[in-house]
Amino acid sequence: MHRRRRVDDGGDVEAAVERRASSAQASPAAAPFRPSKTVITFAMTTALVTFACVKNDVYAKMRHPEFYKTVDAARGTARWVIEERVSAWNGVGAHAAEFPDEFGLRRVRSMCDDIARGSLGAAYWPLNVNSSGFSDSRALCEALDDLPGALRLHTLKTPSVMRLKYAFAAKIPTFNRGYGVETYLSREIARGPFAARSYKDATALFIPVRPYLQRLLTVEAYVMRDPIKGTNNNAAVRQAIRDRLSRDIERVKAMNTQAWTSKHKCARVVITNIDIGLSAFDSSDDEVRHGAVVLTGNSELPIQNPEDAKDDQAKLRRANAVQAGFDPDRDVAIWFGMSSHLPREVVRMGALKSTNVRTIEVSFRGSMYRGGVRRVVFPTLKQAGAGRGWDLSTSGQDKPRDYMMLLSKSRYCLYVYGDRAHTARLYDIITFGCVPVIVADGYDLPFSWLFDWSKFSVRVPEDDVAKLPGILDQADYDSLRGELVKVHSFFQYHARGSVFGDAFWITMLGVRRQLAKCATSA
Repeated sequence: MHRRRRVDDGGDVEAAVERRASSAQASPAAAPFRPSKTVITFAMTTALVTFACVKNDVYAKMRHPEFYKTVDAARGTARWVIEERVSAWNGVGAHAAEFPDEFGLRRVRSMCDDIARGSLGAAYWPLNVNSSGFSDSRALCEALDDLPGALRLHTLKTPSVMRLKYAFAAKIPTFNRGYGVETYLSREIARGPFAARSYKDATALFIPVRPYLQRLLTVEAYVMRDPIKGTNNNAAVRQAIRDRLSRDIERVKAMNTQAWTSKHKCARVVITNIDIGLSAFDSSDDEVRHGAVVLTGNSELPIQNPEDAKDDQAKLRRANAVQAGFDPDRDVAIWFGMSSHLPREVVRMGALKSTNVRTIEVSFRGSMYRGGVRRVVFPTLKQAGAGRGWDLSTSGQDKPRDYMMLLSKSRYCLYVYGDRAHTARLYDIITFGCVPVIVADGYDLPFSWLFDWSKFSVRVPEDDVAKLPGILDQADYDSLRGELVKVHSFFQYHARGSVFGDAFWITMLGVRRQLAKCATSA
C-alpha cells in the first residue's frame, strides 16, 4: 500500500502546488543552464578549427599508398565475394559448351581424343618443343595419360598442433585471390590422382608446410610500424616466416624419420606461394633449401646485382621489387590465380567466341601504388597510347562486373610488374581471352617450359614500353588470340577436384620433369 504524501495548509492542494512552484523559480540552483551566445560561438569556433587541422592530417595519411592499398584490397575482396555468390546462384545453365567441365569450358581430354582421331592436328597446341621434350600435341596427351602412374607423391604426416594451426589460418580472409592456390595444391596433392598412401610406393615426398598460411599466423605481420599508413617491418616479418617454417619442417622431419631417410634429398616437394619465393626456406633444413623441388608462385629470376642497372630509372623500377630467386632447372612455377566463377562468367558472356566484338585496343585496371615499375612506366604508356583508344586506369579496382566487361571487350590487356611479378591479373586476362601484353622483366612465366608464350602473348621489356604502339601494329592479333583460346583450358583449376590436363595436372607434369632431372643426377 502506497503512502500518501501529506499536503500542507490543511489539505489545500492548489495552495501547496503554487507555493512549491514559486519556490523553485526563486532558487538559482534549480534553474536550467542556458549558455550565452558568446560561449556557444567560442565552442563552435574551437571545434571547427580543430576539425580543419585534424582533417588535413588524417586525409593526407589516408592518401598514403600503403593505406590506399589496404583499403582498396579490402573493398575489392568484398565485391568479389558478392559477385561469386551471385554467379553460383545463376549457375552455368544453357550457356555450357560441348564437352563441358564445371564451368562450361571444353575439357583437355576431349581435345586429346580429337587429336588421336585426327580431327585436330598433331601440332594443335603451341608447345615449347625445345624445353618440354614433346615433339607435338599427341606426345603431350600421351604424357598426361601416363602421369598418374609415373608420379606418386606421399604427403608426410604433420603434428596435430600444426594441422590445427593451418586449419585456423585457412579461415582467415585474404585480399588476394591468387593465394588460395597454395591450399588447393596441397589438398589435391594429398588426395588427388597422384597421391601415394605409403612412402614406399611414392616417387617423392610432399612436405605439407604452408608458407602463406604461416604468414597469416605470424604476429609480426600485424604489428604496424605506422597504423594509419598500414606499414609494418617487412624484414622482421619475412625472417619470422622463415624461422617458423624451419621449425615446422623440423617437426615434420622428426615425425617421419623413416620416410625422410628413404628418399634422395631432391626427391622432395614443397610449396611457397608468398612474395619472398624461394627465400622462404633460407632458414630451413639444408636438404630442403638446396635439394627439394619447390612449387613457387613467385617465379621471378634473381637479378645478380641490382646496382648494375644501366640508369637511375631502372634502379627506381626495381626499388620495391622482391627478388624471388627462381631456378628454372629445379623449381616449378605455380599458375597464380584461380576462381570458382570467372570461367563460368566467360562462358555466359561468350567472351571466347569468335563473334565476340572487342572494341578496346589496350586496357588496364590496377593501382600505380603497387611497386616501382608501374609508377615509372605508366606515364610513358599513357603518353604512348594517347589518341589510340586505350583504356588505362591506375586509380584502383573496378567493380567486378565492370572489370569483366572491360576484359571481354579488350583485344590486348596490360600486365605490368607490381609489388611482385606474379598477380592474379594474368589469370583474369587469359581467362577472358584477352591477349596479354607482359611488362615484367625477369619473370619466368608459368608453364613457359611447356608452352611457347610468344604464340599467344606479347612481351615488352620495361625499357621499351614507349615502343608498344609500333609493336602492336606489327603483331598478328588474330593468330595470337586463336592460339590463346587453344591453350585456355590448361590455365584453369577446378574447385570440385582436378581434371585431366588442367592447371593442376600441368603443374604436376612440371614436378615430374624436375624429379626426372633429380633421378638422373642422383
